[in-house]
Amino acid sequence: MLSSGLNPQANGFAFPNFGSSASPEVFDEADIVEMFGASGCLDGIADPCVLTAEAAAWARMVNESRTSGHCEGLVVQAATRFSQALTPLTGELANDPDVTNAVIRAFATQFLPEAQRETAKWAGKSLRDVVNELAKSLESGDESYSLGLYSESGGHAVLPYEVQFFNNDLVQIRVYDSNWPGQVRVVDVDFRVGQWRFSFAGVDPANDPCAWTGGDGDMDLTPLSARLDATCPFCADKARTKSSMLLIRSTTRNWAITTSEGTYSPSDPTPLAGVVVRPLRAADCSNVVVNPEYLVSAESEEVEISLPDPASVFVVNDTSVVELVTDTGAEETVTV
Repeated sequence: MLSSGLNPQANGFAFPNFGSSASPEVFDEADIVEMFGASGCLDGIADPCVLTAEAAAWARMVNESRTSGHCEGLVVQAATRFSQALTPLTGELANDPDVTNAVIRAFATQFLPEAQRETAKWAGKSLRDVVNELAKSLESGDESYSLGLYSESGGHAVLPYEVQFFNNDLVQIRVYDSNWPGQVRVVDVDFRVGQWRFSFAGVDPANDPCAWTGGDGDMDLTPLSARLDATCPFCADKARTKSSMLLIRSTTRNWAITTSEGTYSPSDPTPLAGVVVRPLRAADCSNVVVNPEYLVSAESEEVEISLPDPASVFVVNDTSVVELVTDTGAEETVTV
């Protein structure tokens, strides 16, 4: 068995994953300054900071995406505190304002360009590639990864801390799951059938009839280093790229994006070159999804967005951060 030494009871948070309505804390000017210095403030003045239009839009995006939970932030913050051997232990922390704000900032790192690129890279790898990289990182201690799991019900982030190979084909990954504080939760992988299994909501994980399952492309990694060393996504002096990140919230799955490679829609999820689409929200085992949210990474100089139903879209690229909101009525198409 390969292990990082992390203990989910001592090194995970003692309180469970929570939605934005559970706390009055929000992602605001202080968090922008904490993450990016004065670069997001008008005239470069951090005290007091008046956010630039781009920074304000980015902050709104973070806050609107926190509705259903902070699993990403909780596992990233737990990993950071464990790797830096910070005291007190994470399991001893209460969910007070300082702790909550740190979790929210860690949650926001999933929208950083370096984190997006790394996640997209691993989204294209096989299950064996992902598991082997996890095993390698646990053996060497050179890198810490969060693990993303995706199913028809949604997406979820967990923190792997042990990998056990029962044989060449059967593997178990032990994870810290913020939905189940202090408990041992596992992801079982069977390379023979190319499938993983994860109990998202089951009290008894081994006998969960609604366990999530997936295969190649439904599991990815994001290294902690990509989050800690990332650049400001909305600052004027950042390097120019041809990629766009979109956070899409719609009342249906009927939206679509079109690049020079073709068209993608979650209603007919045929893979599209240069486009990585991931559900952002965690979910239960119900098939009923309200306001689905998706995080989209598109390697294209131009992206066309088709929105036939009410939707909210944040678009982040090398020139701007904008929010698009559509109401009921005729289909709207926007090019960014």
